[in-house]
Amino acid sequence: GGKYRGNAIERHCNSLLRLMSFLANLVYYNLPFIGIYLYRSGLARYSNSDYSKFITVLKESEKNKVNSKARNMLAQYDFDFKAWPVDYCGSNDNARSQLISISKSSSNENKATLFSAIKNFPVEITKYCLAHVVGRRAVYPGSTGFIQTFMGVYLDDGRRKLIEELGGKRAKLKTADGNVIDSVFVDRRNGNEENGKILVICSEGNAAFYEVGCMETPLMGGYSVLGWNHPGFANSSGLPFPKSETFAIDVVISYALSSLNFEPKNIVLYSWSIGGYCLSVGAMLYPDIKAVIVDASFDHLLPLAVDKMPESLRELTKGTVKDYINLNVGENLSKYHGPILLIRRLRDEIISIEPGIVATNRGNDLAIQLLESRYPNLFDNDTTSIVRAWLSADDKEGRRAVWDSLSFEKDINAETYVDQYVLKHGLKFPMKIGKSLTSFLEQFVELNLIYSFIIPIYLRNKSRSWIEDSNTIVFS
Repeated sequence: GGKYRGNAIERHCNSLLRLMSFLANLVYYNLPFIGIYLYRSGLARYSNSDYSKFITVLKESEKNKVNSKARNMLAQYDFDFKAWPVDYCGSNDNARSQLISISKSSSNENKATLFSAIKNFPVEITKYCLAHVVGRRAVYPGSTGFIQTFMGVYLDDGRRKLIEELGGKRAKLKTADGNVIDSVFVDRRNGNEENGKILVICSEGNAAFYEVGCMETPLMGGYSVLGWNHPGFANSSGLPFPKSETFAIDVVISYALSSLNFEPKNIVLYSWSIGGYCLSVGAMLYPDIKAVIVDASFDHLLPLAVDKMPESLRELTKGTVKDYINLNVGENLSKYHGPILLIRRLRDEIISIEPGIVATNRGNDLAIQLLESRYPNLFDNDTTSIVRAWLSADDKEGRRAVWDSLSFEKDINAETYVDQYVLKHGLKFPMKIGKSLTSFLEQFVELNLIYSFIIPIYLRNKSRSWIEDSNTIVFS
């Protein structure tokens, strides 16, 4: 008989198996040398005085309280965060638990019967896979290993700067659902900074980290700042789904109140982009905080997600977002009635349906949703269309054109009308202002509110504190 010759695939597989066998034998026969190398490496580290001191401090810190001398000494080291002892554990009282349950992205109430559950099982599995395999990585790319590996050196440098140069205090916070959150706190209360008594808690964007994120802005203003990383980002554990994000912002604010000893009236929440979801939940859970600042965020993830998907997958995308990534920023913020600063980026390409087109910027929809919740009697189809046209204008001239196009007299003092209402009823939201207005006066007062109050004092007086400019929308 002739010599057997396998096909091309079989020959390649045999070659691969021979290579694997060779590598296994290579490792096996070199085990003594590998063992000696590892032993010498471990011995070298063990005999290093700095490392020995670190091990001693670490062991002592695990036995002592958070503010002990050992814990303070441990903060001088940067090491694997898994070995870092927990500095603060979160807990939920009944009120916060009820609010947290509202924010859960679950659709269990729609699964009425066993038959419907079995029938929808393939769709539910598909949505789960789409959310965990594609959705989470697309919405939160900062939770992927590729981004974290690429940013590793920058994160180390940024953290070193915050701790060594700015005196930051790193802390490990354990959430009620078992995740750990990496955070850093820069305290300016004991310095000469006038704004140091105010704490700004920063929530980063979808590919940002506290080490290289938006903490820099309030730090430049002299504020005390608390930064943290989303679940699944860098050294924070878990995955950044709404439930985990909710528990994360809850433990961060609770830590600021309980361990850092800030009062709610001195806490400001500041967010960038998708961090607006965490901010909105935090504002809902802690309504007595001083103010919130929402920079470059959106009303809801759904319109942005649907726009990026093929027509054939849009219904599946809607179900996936609703069940697993329900980032309802506008709905949550509508339940917060305190001071708010909304910043919209005029040429934003991320949160616009059409990149760079201001009319499609979802920040417009967030602004309208907030205004509707705060001034319900001023909004109907006509007035909302006027405000949307004004928000869709590219520049001041365009906004002025919308104003000039209105057909009624503009010598009515809307500010006086608002002042009289506030004197009589107080500055509480939602305002009932507009209930007794005629149609044309209602439109005028509404647009005047936008133009005179909601549009930025900030742009007209840049020396003012960005935090003190509450109830405004800033366009940049």
